Amino acid sequence: MVRLREEVQAVDCSDLEANYTGMGRAPYHPRLMIGLIVYGTLKRKSTLRELEELAVADVGAWWICAGEQPDHSTIGNFLVRHQQEISREFFLRLVHDLVGRKGITNGVVAGDATVVEAVASRFSMLSQEAAEQAAAEAKQAAEQHPNEQEVVQAAQHAEEIATVARQRATQPQRQGKKKSAWVVAPLEPQAVMQRCKDGRQRPSYKPSVLVHECGLIVSQGVETSCESAAVPDLLTQYEAALGAAPRTLLLDAGYHGIELLAQLAAREIDVLCPSGNPFGERWKRQGKRGKFGKTDFVYDAATDRYRCPAGHWLVPAGTYYEPRKGWAARKYRTSQCGACELRARCTQSQQGRALERYEGEEVKEAMEEVMAQPGAKRRYRRRKAIVERIFAELIRRQALQRFRRRGRLGSALEFSLHCIAFNLKWALGASPFRRVFAFARYLRRRWCLRLMWARSRIISRPDADSPRLLAA
Repeated sequence: MVRLREEVQAVDCSDLEANYTGMGRAPYHPRLMIGLIVYGTLKRKSTLRELEELAVADVGAWWICAGEQPDHSTIGNFLVRHQQEISREFFLRLVHDLVGRKGITNGVVAGDATVVEAVASRFSMLSQEAAEQAAAEAKQAAEQHPNEQEVVQAAQHAEEIATVARQRATQPQRQGKKKSAWVVAPLEPQAVMQRCKDGRQRPSYKPSVLVHECGLIVSQGVETSCESAAVPDLLTQYEAALGAAPRTLLLDAGYHGIELLAQLAAREIDVLCPSGNPFGERWKRQGKRGKFGKTDFVYDAATDRYRCPAGHWLVPAGTYYEPRKGWAARKYRTSQCGACELRARCTQSQQGRALERYEGEEVKEAMEEVMAQPGAKRRYRRRKAIVERIFAELIRRQALQRFRRRGRLGSALEFSLHCIAFNLKWALGASPFRRVFAFARYLRRRWCLRLMWARSRIISRPDADSPRLLAA
């Protein structure tokens, strides 16, 4: 607790102090409030009532808060007052300070995202028809009582929910998603129905991080459902903290898209992003229901055609415009699917297998060629060790199984607090003597194992019943 208090005291809180006007009763210092919240997060207590109880009954919280005991309303008002600063400026200032104090330089960075359940319940989700009906009823009530402000605001809110439901009802039809993704939560319309880590569909958000190879969370953010949309802002945060773009960026297959790879290529960022899972010497993404995916087909740029796994050629069959993505696309077909031995593993369509090639797909093929190199595979293996353990810490040890604040901004505030707590905990273990202590623990463990081995060897000897040997 002493070292945690020292780290909190070293944090620059000038952005938070500027939000106070100097009128009224003197507030608690922002360092005290941040220290209490960080300490509670590390103790798996993040609700306002739990933090209030912690400040009253926990000795470590007494030391962090210097004997002060803020109640739950004071903590809640502090978070509401500084919501934008904590989510962005304060986090970046903390990262910049840790980078300077710990001597961190530009290096390898890994990015990833996860799915965290929102506050909204799945049982309160509304379909498009139900949302439009509720909006019509609320509008009728507002017309009957135009002077009641609450009724008018409820009608406006119902109309916003119906608008979101209409947008989601048109979007999944093009993407082939299930109808369960069309629904919207009345109390939290920004949350999207997604598959959580336990395999169940819940209204949720997607928090993302960029983690330096030393283990520090350099960038963080929360999006609704698209993890690739968070990458530009994450890179902006990284450049603000370290003054340059990352030397190497490691991303998983979920980021393998034309738009994102083109943006990274335009910014001249060395990125490693496979197209799927490793199969032999190449990375492949399996198709739906175990069938051949697009990565199983080889494109020949000289003749502008694809070769299927059976050796047949798919030739251009027309060009069209894809309005959902805003790109031109070309369709490729073959007439040899009827007698093909691999038809059951390829397609069930009577017209045969068809492929679509979008404008700019060359950048994805170039990335696939890069990932086929042994050196790139060796460098990419570091991604899991860098970033995967971060979400294990946040979800398991800091109890981030579900957001407790409503809306994407509220979820972004809560996720930023978890990242701040993790970075301060990381700073406690990033001292110059950390390796010395780790090596000492290694020697002690090795000495104990050798002692146990020697004792087992002595007891197993034929003359082990000798009092001298047993005493030894």
